This record gives sequence, C-alpha cells and structure tokens, in this order.
Amino acid sequence: MKLINTILIVILIPTSVLANSFHDQVKRKSEKERAEFFNEYLIQNGEKCANVNRVYFQGVDTKRGIAYWNVDCGNDNSYAISIKDDKNGTITIMGCAFLKALNLECFKSLENQ
Repeated sequence: MKLINTILIVILIPTSVLANSFHDQVKRKSEKERAEFFNEYLIQNGEKCANVNRVYFQGVDTKRGIAYWNVDCGNDNSYAISIKDDKNGTITIMGCAFLKALNLECFKSLENQ
C-alpha cells in the first residue's frame, strides 16, 4: 500500500490587502450608475445634492482598508465619501470644505497629498 502525502498550503493575506467588496461593486458600475448611486445615498442621508456633476475615485488607503470617492453636487456642495472594508461596507460622508480645513483636497488623488 502506498502512502500518499497531501500538503495543504494555506496562504494568509492581511485584511488590508483584501479587496473592499462594496467599493468593488461601486467601481464596477458605469459612471452614470455611480452618479445615481451617490446622489441617492447623499440625499437619503440628509445631504444636499440636486444633481451629481462629477464622481472622482480618489484612491484606497490600504493600511486602513478604506476607499475614497469624491462627489461634486454643484452649488458648493462637494463630498468625500469613504467606504470601509468591513462586513457592512461602512460609508462615511464628509464635506470637502471640512477636508480642506485638514489640508486635504477633494478631486486630487491620495498619492498626491
């Protein structure tokens, strides 16, 4: 009787490297679908957004597992939206004016800040 050895290799990947599944869903949408999604989300959460003029993918903070999107709603209403890589895909909305006070800019890649 032959003895067959089976080697099982398990590769452990840090969670910060794993894809942000909710962000991936947003990223797969067409530009029009993303604009509609963010417009509806902002309005449902009490923000003023009559019409999305621009959606910009700012980048991913891999250390924190957060993807950042920027949304321009016109009339000085621009938002930074973060999507956390957790089981709920937690979303946080911040006004771009608030970020500017922290010396961060919307509509500029994370790498250039």
